[in-house]
Amino acid sequence: MVKKTLLGSIGLSIILVGCSSMNSTNINNENEEAKESQAALSSDSLVSVQDYTGEGYALPYGKETDKLAEKNRTQIEEAAIKFFKEN
Repeated sequence: MVKKTLLGSIGLSIILVGCSSMNSTNINNENEEAKESQAALSSDSLVSVQDYTGEGYALPYGKETDKLAEKNRTQIEEAAIKFFKEN
């Protein structure tokens, strides 16, 4: 009886340790992939302010914000120009 309990405890400990190391390995791999994709994205999307035309930028919630931005286009343009002149 004592041997079964001891062997069961050891077996359960080995299984739990093995699973936890697998999980941390997966998390590390996911973190590395995220860093690589972010580095590739930022190096591809960096443009000088003077050269930026506003193209290639996608607003979150796409169609909803596109409608709102298009509706208020002149107001947004005026505010942006004013901001850049002041700053």
